[in-house]
Parts: sequence; C-alpha cells; structure tokens
Amino acid sequence: MAGGFILYIMAVQVWHFATTSLVKTGALTAGELKKLYMAEGVLIRNETVITSPADGELVLLLKPGERVRAGDNIAEVRTIGEDWGIPARSALIRATGTGVINLAVDGLEGVLNPAQTDILEVVKLNQVKTKGYAVVREGQRIKCSKGQAVLKIVDNLSPLIIALQAPGGFPAGVMKKGESITMLWENQELTGSIAENPVVSSTTGQWLVIRLHSYPANLMSIRSSSFELVGGKVSGCIVSAKSLVKKGGQEGLYIMTKQSIHWVPVKVEGAVNDSAAVSGEQIAPGVSYVLNPNWLLTGN
Repeated sequence: MAGGFILYIMAVQVWHFATTSLVKTGALTAGELKKLYMAEGVLIRNETVITSPADGELVLLLKPGERVRAGDNIAEVRTIGEDWGIPARSALIRATGTGVINLAVDGLEGVLNPAQTDILEVVKLNQVKTKGYAVVREGQRIKCSKGQAVLKIVDNLSPLIIALQAPGGFPAGVMKKGESITMLWENQELTGSIAENPVVSSTTGQWLVIRLHSYPANLMSIRSSSFELVGGKVSGCIVSAKSLVKKGGQEGLYIMTKQSIHWVPVKVEGAVNDSAAVSGEQIAPGVSYVLNPNWLLTGN
C-alpha cells in the first residue's frame, strides 16, 4: 500500500517536471494576420516651388512644417553689398499659396502633379530614386542665386497620391477604381482608395495609383519610399505553425488543463509565414496550448 502511494507521488512529480520544464506552453490570443507585399512608391502632391528673388544668403523666418497662407512672409534673402561698408539688404520671400513650408525640393515638383490623368505614364519608378533633400536646414544660412528653387509650399489638406509597382503575387488584378486598399508605412497602417484601374504587366508586375486622404506628416518631405501592401487578412487565435499537429488529415493543437494534455481539432483560417490563425470549439483566448508538440510525439 505504501509502495503504491510512493509510486503515485513519483508520477505526480514526473508529470509536474514534464509540464513545467519540458513542455513549453503559451496562452491563445485573438489577433489578425496580414499578407504583406513590399512595393516601392512615388509620392505626388500639390506643391508650389518658390525661388530666390536675389543673390545672397537665405534665412528662414518660419519653421518647416508651419502652415502659411498666400502672402505670408516665410524667408528672406540677405544681399551682400559689393563694396565694403555698404549695408546688406533683405529681400522678403512670401508664400504664393496655402500649405506647409517644406524644404525638400527635388526638381520633380513641376513634373509630377496629382491632376495628371496619365500618372502611370509620367511616373517612371525606376528613374525616380530621390528621397528628397533639403536645400536649407532650419536656422542655417546658405548662399543662393536669383531664380534658384529654395523651398516649396505643400498643400497638406489635399489627398496624397502614391504611384507604385506591386509584385506579381499581389491580388490587385480584381481591384477597380474607387475600391479601398490598405498598406503599411513604417508600421503605420494607411487606408486609401484606388485612383485608377490597375495596370497589369506580365514582365513588371502590377501598377497602382492610390489616393490617401489621411497620412503622416513625414510623408510630406519624401518623394519615394517603401510600402507594404496588405493583400489579405485573416482573424482567429494566432499560433506558431510549428504548434500544429495533423491527425488523420485534420490539423489540431495540444491544449493543456490541470489534469492532462490532449489534442483538439482546429480550423486553420489562414497562414502567413510561420504563423497561423485558427478557430475551433475548444479554441478561445486564454486557453493554454503546447508550443513544442514535437516533444510529446518523440520524447525529444
């Protein structure tokens, strides 16, 4: 009798050791998986370039990003007298429209325009490599020449147009003008609409023109950037694909209770890379499941 009790105690201890040391578990959490496709995009805005009215040193009177109206003083060019002792004069630069001050003049402002009806013909993504650059930094004085483009006014209340080339696997062939599309930029989710019907090419992939009405202010200062297009979403409890175990052609998980570990069937709603979204009768947030079922099956 005593021997049986001892064996029972030893079995409990072995079970505790196995479940706490060898079997790794985690709690199910509800979530969403996104199928992402990397794409390079060119940004097109309503922007007006302002040139220097004279030779001299350019000095900003307002900070980049400040919103101005037509006629506001935004900078001055301090001219230098030709002869010693002649005082310098200043030529004011006024805003020619409403928008925010931007210093990333890249020479493409007059080429790329949101009002163009042939954006995809004008935008040659393999030729537009610039990220934009600042002619003058805040608080910095630089020499400039009369007629030189020194800054621009960007209409930040108008939609932002992004023309991009999506990879061949992106399911845009069924999308039409006006439909919604989601993308990520620096882990920020952006939602826009298709501005033109997608153009599909067997050699270069798919070309899209996307209109964004809401976007981060940082997109005001760059001409091209990388984006991640969301090609599909699936919801469920998110698990590692390695935690799935197939029995009789049915995918399942090992879930853990206080008394046992047992396999339950699940429906795989979708998978992205090494993760899967699953659902099932016994699948719910907070349920403990086995992360390394291979140990249960092989003893390794």
